[in-house]
Amino acid sequence: MFDWTDYLKFARNLLTSPPGPPEAAWRAAGSRAYYAALHKSREFLGIREQTSHAEVINGLKQRPETETTARVLERVRGKHLHADYNSGRPFAQFDAETAVELATEVIHRLPSVS
Repeated sequence: MFDWTDYLKFARNLLTSPPGPPEAAWRAAGSRAYYAALHKSREFLGIREQTSHAEVINGLKQRPETETTARVLERVRGKHLHADYNSGRPFAQFDAETAVELATEVIHRLPSVS
């Protein structure tokens, strides 16, 4: 079984050793960091089938112990949407670093997954 935290490790590596154009690496790091947090959240919720991103976030919001985690995941999602869909606005190294930090926070906040 794939360990989704490997995406987070990969994102960290992209921050320090971009294999190509820096902004492309930063966008990839932001995206992979988000997916690491999303899939670990899905695992925590026990969701096996494909569900929307909003359903995962709402699932976290419904539990008192993960309400804050849901808000952090929403912030990482914003970085992911910028990285993957907004070519008109630069995605800086700071954006990628923020995405990685937020995704790390999500994973550490999940009660039985961290």
